[in-house]
Amino acid sequence: MLSITGIMLNHTNEFNLDKTKINNPLVLGLYETNPKETPISYKTEKHIFSPLDKQIYFDNKKLFNDKQQMRGVTNTGEIIILVLSRDVILLSHDGELIDRYPLAQKTETDENLSQQLLGQYRGEGLPLERIVLDITGPYFWKARRLYHGRCGAVNDIFKLEWLMDVIATPNETASKKKRKRT
Repeated sequence: MLSITGIMLNHTNEFNLDKTKINNPLVLGLYETNPKETPISYKTEKHIFSPLDKQIYFDNKKLFNDKQQMRGVTNTGEIIILVLSRDVILLSHDGELIDRYPLAQKTETDENLSQQLLGQYRGEGLPLERIVLDITGPYFWKARRLYHGRCGAVNDIFKLEWLMDVIATPNETASKKKRKRT
């Protein structure tokens, strides 16, 4: 085997070894030239974009290499907007780069802004009347039993399970007495 490959390598030009291309999937797989993932595509009105192993293809030609994950693509008149995980890319309909803009990255929210956002989200708060009405109704007590153990403050106040059972369950003795009177 070595003598045959040695002769072939000594006569590379005569055998056209440098110009002969092998496209057998088994051989290409040994050289790890197959993509690691299955190709997916994003279709716009006129074009197809396909990310494949850190390469992005425009129709059937390689557009550029990029490690970012492709999120989507859309047409807006004369411009194609390609959205990656950290950048927005503007392209012409010929696939030429017009501009590239970085997207804002996720970051921790500082405590002051976090409190302001929570205040806006929660609104003015709950009216005390609603809370008192809910506590006096059976639904509060039944819900409290369903979520037993999830709210520390409520658990500290209502540790006596038998008390919750008495409040949540209608008094059968009282209803029996009423029936006997009638």
